[in-house]
Amino acid sequence: MSRTTPDDDAREPAGPDAQQALAGLWRQVLRVPRVGRTDNFFALGGTSLIAARVRRAIERELAVAIPLRTLFEAADLAGLAARVTDARERR
Repeated sequence: MSRTTPDDDAREPAGPDAQQALAGLWRQVLRVPRVGRTDNFFALGGTSLIAARVRRAIERELAVAIPLRTLFEAADLAGLAARVTDARERR
């Protein structure tokens, strides 16, 4: 039986929107079982080539265009989700 601690709960992606969607993308492309909102894309095994794939997937699945450099500037899930949300609101 697996137990979660308060720290585990705090790390879970929040909300049904950008964080959840990005966590799913990251799990898929990085082949990791779990992504928390404080996790860093590159620490989880991301590379610049994989970042380019993620950027394209964000455009396709979340219908928002972000520059590739955004994934480097906001490499943690919560930070990238905030950037994606901002880009959506500016449309």
